[in-house]
Amino acid sequence: MIKVVFTDIDDTLLDFTECSRIAVKASCRKYGLSFSSELLDRFMRITSRMWKDIENGAITREVLIKTRWNTVFSELGIDFDGELFEKSFRSDFYDTGEKVEGSDELLGYLSQKYTVFAASNAPYDQQLHRLKIAGLHGYFDYVFTSEKIGYTKPDPRFFHACIDELKNIEPHQIIMIGDSLRADIAGAAACGITTCYFKRVNDAEATDVKADYTVTSLLQIKDLL
Repeated sequence: MIKVVFTDIDDTLLDFTECSRIAVKASCRKYGLSFSSELLDRFMRITSRMWKDIENGAITREVLIKTRWNTVFSELGIDFDGELFEKSFRSDFYDTGEKVEGSDELLGYLSQKYTVFAASNAPYDQQLHRLKIAGLHGYFDYVFTSEKIGYTKPDPRFFHACIDELKNIEPHQIIMIGDSLRADIAGAAACGITTCYFKRVNDAEATDVKADYTVTSLLQIKDLL
């Protein structure tokens, strides 16, 4: 019997693409740069690739922060200081809270039946602040982040550390909801946690990882739990 819900944040509850669009536009205005869909798309591809490298242990967050926007600008032939833009982008992103459709209703439903925790690889203060902006913070008992725990999803040690914080809860009594087969589903499954994969429309993640459940909208989860 499920007693506890772990849920990812970005691209599960909060719309990372839309939040990024808002932040990139704001930073472009600040520095007089031209915003375009090409700029956003290139940023999203590079960010996705770098986060996969972080999850695999190939690079650190510090490398991402130092090189991400320099890589974007270099590939697009834009002459601007990427580290300066990164600082601005992260500041603007901090104040975004665009929600994925159904997140309010789902969390309202889950919080009436289960104890709900967030489980994210992003910075603690940033995620806490964004959940508050979105009006979702009150549904959670706690926000677990790799920054606080010291391990990054999909490392099983991340999930074991989360479980250790719970009282009298076994892994099979937990379900992990997330949009990444690698970070959310594989990592949780390795610890014996039940998994629910939120397959986004734009999902292009190829892997042989299999979730216990797969949904294409958040509200479908209400029929499972």
